[in-house]
Amino acid sequence: MFRQFFLDFTKVHDRDGLHDYLKTTFSFPDYYGRNLDALYEALSDIMEDSCISIYAEGMMEADHEFSNYLRKAITVFKDAEAENDHIAVVVIDEFGA
Repeated sequence: MFRQFFLDFTKVHDRDGLHDYLKTTFSFPDYYGRNLDALYEALSDIMEDSCISIYAEGMMEADHEFSNYLRKAITVFKDAEAENDHIAVVVIDEFGA
């Protein structure tokens, strides 16, 4: 059995909102650092088989700086996937990349 997470990045509009959303969705501990390094560490600590689907369609229309941050966040998810055999990441819309 495995856990499934569906992240809808169209629901967030800034960095703080993204990290609030991730902390709640994944039940990260209170000491979660709310940055990309902390995200990588938290994803690396997942020990239960998990499928993480990320939906980001249309986010290029969002604020340019935040769109770049979302690209970096998706890269963090993919990097963590490469290091942690317990997670699989599926990106539904990867900004056309």
